Amino acid sequence: MESFGFQQVSDQSWELSAVYELPVSAEQAWNAALSNDGWRAWFPASVKPAPEQWDVGSSLSYAFEDHQGLDGGFGEVRHFRQPAAAEFTWGPDMIRCEFFEDDDAASAPQTRLRFSATLDEQGRGAREGAGWHVCVASLREAAGGEVSPEEKDWKFLFAHYQELFGPEASTVLPPES
Repeated sequence: MESFGFQQVSDQSWELSAVYELPVSAEQAWNAALSNDGWRAWFPASVKPAPEQWDVGSSLSYAFEDHQGLDGGFGEVRHFRQPAAAEFTWGPDMIRCEFFEDDDAASAPQTRLRFSATLDEQGRGAREGAGWHVCVASLREAAGGEVSPEEKDWKFLFAHYQELFGPEASTVLPPES
């Protein structure tokens, strides 16, 4: 199982990042991640406007439709270059998806997805690592990639990232609901 890395990138920010192989072209990977239908398959919240309507500077509104009372928050599109990269904020976090097509793939298209989430608190590392791991596993699965059951088991992954990142990155726990 691939794991996210976690490193401090400034005095007040830490980055989760990982690179995954997707068995599709960069355009197909982009559509799996950032078309409105694709978005719903992997991202933990709905977003308005839909990704197909994004422009740099667009304001975003997130909602958790399955969790009444949980505020989804707001964000902004910072970078949007189809089919190569998208960067957007969600509350204090910066989310970035980059797609690199493997031109050397002999038999079938392959795209490397570099996913990163820059966080404002070190203590959120294990919680967010587990959550984003489940999300990216769902994206990989939607794009035709293989995903193990552990990669969609949040509790297993939370324990994994607590051990991997240490106690300083494990101080913020998930909400009770």
